[in-house]
Amino acid sequence: MRSGIRTIFLAAILCMTIPTLSWGVCRVTILNPVTDVCWNCLFPLRIASVPIIPNSSGLPDYNQQKTPICQCPAPPPIFIRVGIPMEYWAPTYTMEVVKDPMCFVALGLKLPNPFPGRGKGDQASKTWSTGEFFHAHMLFNPATAVINAIVGAACAGGGGEPFDVMYLSEVDPLWQDDKINTLMWAPETLLFANPIAQLACTAESVSSLVGYPLQHLFWCQGAWGPIYPNSGHTFQSGLLNGSAGVTGKVLAKTAKTTLLKDHQKNLCAATTQPIWNKRLYRYQIARPGIGAQCVPIGRTSMIWGIGKNLPNRADNFLYNVFEKRACCMF
Repeated sequence: MRSGIRTIFLAAILCMTIPTLSWGVCRVTILNPVTDVCWNCLFPLRIASVPIIPNSSGLPDYNQQKTPICQCPAPPPIFIRVGIPMEYWAPTYTMEVVKDPMCFVALGLKLPNPFPGRGKGDQASKTWSTGEFFHAHMLFNPATAVINAIVGAACAGGGGEPFDVMYLSEVDPLWQDDKINTLMWAPETLLFANPIAQLACTAESVSSLVGYPLQHLFWCQGAWGPIYPNSGHTFQSGLLNGSAGVTGKVLAKTAKTTLLKDHQKNLCAATTQPIWNKRLYRYQIARPGIGAQCVPIGRTSMIWGIGKNLPNRADNFLYNVFEKRACCMF
């Protein structure tokens, strides 16, 4: 009799734990900037408008410089500094997109959730989406510090030290509530988070398959779903497409706050971009599986995601975000 009760009790405990298996488990391995970064994604490297190292990624290069000489303001008594343009793609940011709150995939650690009860799962009464919910952390990639040391102060950009945090969704009260997010942060959601506006995103899905996303459709991310609502909820049911889409949401959000800079428009200094320029960014998945290529925003995971999130892996994702850099060297 006692053994029967014990069996029923253990079965009840097992049933109660089964739903938690659908959430990510924070199995973390610290990011290795040597082996976990797609270094081929840096290219093409152009100096004085001449391709020194050709493009090996298969992606078109954006906004190539046309002149071999550039000049920038300088402090007196020089006033004008003359140099040559240099262009490359830098792995400036690391984006952690996680189901498990406060799971820092790149850092290899798990911290206590400062807001217990907030984070795991959708709040159906407060969301307009039908897909997944993720938390997101935007960090400076340690690989950028190495590149900045090589290219010199004139071409270093992005700011921050290795693993500095630019954004942490767990402390953002707007990240989980779509309606409050719309009222207090992004009222333009009412214009773009609707079926009519989303119909235009079909063209972006096609464009991202062969090259760049369409910049004038700034609210779209092709197969990764829309930017709006600018929260952790996605319209995509696929974990890879959904997590990549959340990465774009964070980039758009930090651009709106002026934290995310444009490092190619002005060769002399970084400029703000209140509306993010999608063509400046490429992603490489680094966790759970490590990708060997970069992809433009919106390209379906059916092309780049095969084997990258196997059933025995946790649903916590890490993306290296490469951005186009152009500067006036020397």
